[in-house]
Formats: sequence, structure tokens, C-alpha cells
Amino acid sequence: MVTYETAVRDDRAAILDFANLVFSMAHRPHDFSRMVPKVYGANAPLFQPDKHFIAREEGQIRAMVATLPVPARLAGRELTAGFIGTVSTHPYHRGRGGMKALMAMAMEYARREGYAYLALGGRRQRYGYFGFTPAGMKAAHMLCGDNIRHALGGVDSSRISLKAVTGNSDPLLDAIFGMYDGQAAAGSRSRDNFLIICQSWSASLYAVTDGGGCVGYVIANESGKVSELVLADPARHAKPFFKAWYIANGEFRLEVPMFDTKLQREAADICEYFTDEQEFKMRVVDWEATLDAAMALKRLTHPMPDGRWTIRIDEQEPLTLEVSGSDTSVRRGGRAVDAEMTAVQAQEAIFSRESLLLPISNAPQGWFPLTLGSRSADGF
Repeated sequence: MVTYETAVRDDRAAILDFANLVFSMAHRPHDFSRMVPKVYGANAPLFQPDKHFIAREEGQIRAMVATLPVPARLAGRELTAGFIGTVSTHPYHRGRGGMKALMAMAMEYARREGYAYLALGGRRQRYGYFGFTPAGMKAAHMLCGDNIRHALGGVDSSRISLKAVTGNSDPLLDAIFGMYDGQAAAGSRSRDNFLIICQSWSASLYAVTDGGGCVGYVIANESGKVSELVLADPARHAKPFFKAWYIANGEFRLEVPMFDTKLQREAADICEYFTDEQEFKMRVVDWEATLDAAMALKRLTHPMPDGRWTIRIDEQEPLTLEVSGSDTSVRRGGRAVDAEMTAVQAQEAIFSRESLLLPISNAPQGWFPLTLGSRSADGF
């Protein structure tokens, strides 16, 4: 008989063994304690057994879905996202409805706990069955030797140094954390867990210094992907950093969230090419909270014309979105409805690049798509 339940702390070893087994059999050897130390490492600060939903048969785990709550602050609005990960089913247990039951448990838990939305990074069609759709946008810039030689030939990068941060006692971590926490969009990292969060998925944290003073930080992995770059003054330090990083590491790929428009401009000015990419797949749980935060972030970082737009989602009470000068608001009720959509249609129209391809009924131009400002280090 299969039972569906939340895990307990004594299940930690079994959770790790099960996840390592399933992912190693499906892909390549996995060691989650090393790959995701913030959740599964020794004394991991973010391991929460009650947020692991498991299917158990004869005392053994046969399927699992985990949820990582990530409190976030977007343009002064606070919400909690639920990132789903370690989704796994034993090869001999597939096709028995276990994943459907566990995803239902995770979604019910999200509603009960007041999460604004759920997010994950899995296959689109696989998770489309559970109401998840591609959402958010970020830009990936590729910088190569020709860009550096021709566009930055006269740029002096001699004052820029890159210092690996490997311990919580490093004094540079204070300055780094202050820069992270001061962004328009920030996740749930504290000063104490900042480093271990940055080290997930084989990444490393580096301080960017100018003449010895910390002017930014970078998170990068061994393959040359820079997944997070934060600079106190991009106009001053971005191009010297690009040159210094290339000299030290060669060609690299830089991901920049859409809200960081200053760094976007600096990178786009010299990169070989860039592509728009989605942040994740999402399923909105609390539409009012999610839209309120996303609208505020978009208005803080991008021009949005004044206007008002009312949408009814899944035949629920309408929501009215408004922009007036520098202020945005989302409230229940309102005037005549401008658009009626299902939740999936609304997610695609409001949060994906589909809004750039198809007009949204009566929506002010330039409002959509919205982004949630996520950083990959904060996810599962």
C-alpha cells in the first residue's frame, strides 16, 4: 500500500539516497549534498523535511516532491515564492499516479501557507499538466575575445581584481551582502547563509574590487556561465570587469535580470549576441500579491504608461491593475472587465514573452510581460 505524507527529520538520509539514486539512473552521477549544499549539505540552513512530500511503500520512498519557500522583496513589496525541486519517481514506480498526488499536496500546501506563486525549472509539457507555464524574462549575453579586443581595447582593467570568497568570516562578504540586499529585487539570503546559497550547483562567489575596495560581486560556475553579477556602479565598472573577467577566464556567458537595466545596457553595448530567456515555469497561487509585486518592479525599472486594466481569471472576482505616475496598484473588483482568461491563459499573457507576439485585450502597451526578478541562486 502506498501512503502520501510529509517527511520528518529522520528521513534526511533516505531523502538524499533516493534523490541521488533516481537522478543518477536518469542522467549522470548526482550527489545532492554537494550540488545543493544549502538544502542537502551537512547542517544545511534551508533543509526543511516538512516541505518534502513523499510517496512511501513498505517503508521505502518511491516518489518525492520538495518545496523551497523563498521570501522575496520586489520594489518594496514582500511575498513568498515556492520553488519546487528534487522531483523524482523511482523507475519501477512510474505510471502509478504518485507524482500527480504529490504535486497536488505541494499546491495545497502553497495555498495554505500563503505562497504568491510556485516556480520550477523542469520540462514545459511535463509540468504543463499541473498548470505551470513559462514565465519571466532575463537576458543572456555572450562575450567573446573579439568583443573584448575591439570594443574594450582602450579600457583599463588593471585596477579590477577578482577575489574568491570561501568563508563567512571574509570581511568582503559584508559589502557583498549590502549590495545584494539593496537591489530592486532580492530573495531570502541572509548574511549568514549568503555564501552557501551562492555555492549551489557547483558555483563560486567572487568579490569584484577596484583598487582594493569592493565594488560588486559575481557568481559563476566552471563552465563559464556568470549567473549573477551585481555592481554598485555599472556605468563605471561593467566594462573594466568584462575585460578583467575575460583575461582571467576566457569567453563567458552573462545572465542579467530584466530589472537591472543599467547592467543590461553595458552588456548589450559590446556583447557578440544576446538572447531572451525565461526565468522559470510558474503557477500563480495568489494573483493579487503576485501582480502587485511584479507591477511595482516593472514600473520601478521600466517606463509604463498610465492606465487601468481589469481582468477576470477563472471566473473569480476581477482584479484591476493601475499605473498612475510612479505608482502602481492591484485591487479586487473595479469597473467593466477588459479581459477574461483562464489561469493558464493569464500566466502566458502577463508573464511570458507571448505578450510581445499577441495583443492582450485592451491592455496598455508596454505593461507586459512582467518579471518576478528571480536569481538562479535563490531557486531550488
